[in-house]
Amino acid sequence: MRAIITDDEALRAVSVLSINAYLRTQGWEIVENLGNRGVVYNGPANTEAFAPGSERLGDYAASVSSVIASIARAEERDETSVYRDLVHSDRDVIRFRAPDAEDDGSISLLAGVDLVQQSKDALLAAACSAGAPQRYFRSGSNAKATEYLRSVKLGQTEHGSFVVNLYSPVPPRLADGTQATLWPDFDEEPFSRQVTITLMKAIDALTTALDEVGRGGDIEAFEAVVHKGVSSNLCLAIAGLIKDGDGLDFSLNWAMTRSAPQPRFRREFSVNQSEVLSEAARVLKERQSFRNEVLEGYVMGLTRDVQETEGTIKLKTFVEGQRRSVSVDLSAGDYRKAIEAHESKSEIRIEGDLEFEGQRYYLRNPRNIRIIEESEEL
Repeated sequence: MRAIITDDEALRAVSVLSINAYLRTQGWEIVENLGNRGVVYNGPANTEAFAPGSERLGDYAASVSSVIASIARAEERDETSVYRDLVHSDRDVIRFRAPDAEDDGSISLLAGVDLVQQSKDALLAAACSAGAPQRYFRSGSNAKATEYLRSVKLGQTEHGSFVVNLYSPVPPRLADGTQATLWPDFDEEPFSRQVTITLMKAIDALTTALDEVGRGGDIEAFEAVVHKGVSSNLCLAIAGLIKDGDGLDFSLNWAMTRSAPQPRFRREFSVNQSEVLSEAARVLKERQSFRNEVLEGYVMGLTRDVQETEGTIKLKTFVEGQRRSVSVDLSAGDYRKAIEAHESKSEIRIEGDLEFEGQRYYLRNPRNIRIIEESEEL
C-alpha cells in the first residue's frame, strides 16, 4: 500500500542534512551537484532522486515529497516508513519491543505504562553511567543525565507489536563525511552519543553476563561489566521490560547524520532472564559505596582491645531503606561517645563513606559523631 505524505508542515520537518545523509549512507551515488539548487542522486534500480539544496526554497515541501517517492519506489517501501526514517535520521533511535503484544499492537494499560517508565529508566541508567560507571545510582543524583532526558522524544508505537520508540538527538559529524569504520574516541563524542554508546555496550555486556550465569557463573559476571555501564538501575529496568513484555527485543539505530561503524545494534532477552536480572540488580545495589553518607541508628555492639582506647562499633541503621548492621572504627573520643549512647539507649548520627566489602557494610573515615537528643527525635 502506498501512503503519500502531503502535509507541507510535515514535509518541511525533513531537513536537507537528513535527506543527504540518508541517501549517502544507503549507497546512493551523486550524479550531479547543482549547488544551492540541490543534488541529483542515482540509486537502486537506476532510480534518480533530487535532494533540494536549501530549506528556504519555495517548493521545498514538494521537493521533499518527490525525493520520498523516489526512495520508496527504489527501495520498494511505503512512503510513510521512508518519511519516518528521514525525519528521524538526525537522531539515535532506541526501540524497546514487547514480543507479546496483540496483533493490533495493543497491550494492557498497566503493562504499557510500565514499559514506557522502564524504557526511560534504562536510558537514564545509561546516561548516569556515561559520566562515571558504578553499581547503583540514586534517584536525582545526576543532574546532567536528568537534563539529557529532557531532549529525548517519545515516538509512536508501531503496528503489529508494542514498541517504545525513543529519539535521542545528536549533532551531525562535521569533521568528515565518510562512514566511520571504528568508534571515535568516547570523550570526543557529544554527551547524547556517549549515552547511546554506553547503552549499547551495557546491553551487550548484560547478554554476556547472562550467558555466563547460565553456564554456572554468579554475581561476579555482572560485577565484571559495571565499567561498561551495567548497573543495578539498568538491570532492574531491563528485568521489568522483559517481565511486562514477555521477553524483550532491543534495538538501536544510529543517526545517519553522525556516522557509526554499524547502522543498527540489536539484542534479544528471554522471559526466564528477568529474575536473574532482578537479583543482579538487588546485589549490585547492596554493594554500592556512598561518599559523605549520614547514618542514624543505635549502637548494638562495642569491641575494643584491653590496651586500646580506640574501638569498633556495630551500628544498626537503614541503608537504602533496608535495616543493616554497619561496622565503624572510631577514635578514642568518638568511641567514648558511642559507649555513652549505648548505655543511654540513644541514637547517634555519624558521617562517613559507606562501603560494602566481604558481604558486610563499613563506614570509613567516620566524622561528626554525636548523640541525638530526645528533643531532636520529636
